[in-house]
Amino acid sequence: MSIDASARTGTEVLAVGGKGGTGKTTIVAIMAKILSSAGTGLLAVDADPPVSLTYALGAEPLKTLGSLRTRLIEDPRERREIGDTHIRDVIANEVVLDLGLMDLLVLGQAEGPGCYCGLNELLKFGIDALAKKYQVTLIDCEAGIEQINRRVINSVHTLIMVSDATIKGLRTAAYLKNIARNYGVEGDYRTGLIINR
Repeated sequence: MSIDASARTGTEVLAVGGKGGTGKTTIVAIMAKILSSAGTGLLAVDADPPVSLTYALGAEPLKTLGSLRTRLIEDPRERREIGDTHIRDVIANEVVLDLGLMDLLVLGQAEGPGCYCGLNELLKFGIDALAKKYQVTLIDCEAGIEQINRRVINSVHTLIMVSDATIKGLRTAAYLKNIARNYGVEGDYRTGLIINR
């Protein structure tokens, strides 16, 4: 259900983060269902490597940024086939899943053990490039601060922190807000806090 970029005058990018186990993926899945049911042109982004949002939306992670990146690195023929095609269009055509009422972009697993740096850079580019084609882009961030700290989601309009009712959860939410303000997010944006039990 891709939305033509020329038909949109603006877009809203919402990122949801927090400590692991606070229910952020469930909250994002509920938000996605509500927004898409209202006819909103929605891109949901599963930016958490375990692909929990994908399963929560009833989908299978058949195509991921991780698998695309691996193919492009390991197979010269794949790189040649892309030719001069802009990577934004490659991501849109090769990775974005059409779920009917919404589209889904899945980060997936890294190509091997170690750092997710290269994959997070591709995710950042994919979000920045694709968000313009939708009314709302809704991102389920990985637990913790890494994607905010690495500016993967530097162009959000709303950052929502999800916490449980523990001191540790609230401290993580406050830390995320500070990291976003000091390092991770550019321009003006709103913040919100959801206490989830």
